[in-house]
Amino acid sequence: MYPPKLFWIKKEGKLEPKSMNRFIELLTLFPDESPECKKFVAFLQQKPKGFELLWGGKE
Repeated sequence: MYPPKLFWIKKEGKLEPKSMNRFIELLTLFPDESPECKKFVAFLQQKPKGFELLWGGKE
């Protein structure tokens, strides 16, 4: 788990960080040929709410 995600709001003409009170969990996937993995990769390719691609995405 990582610290809460911040977003920036404009207040009196200045940007200020604001916590979302949610934590970030980094998921690293090493895909294989198993049916479970293929199903999960297909799920992630639909860009489900709550999942965000941080880098990569090629293949």
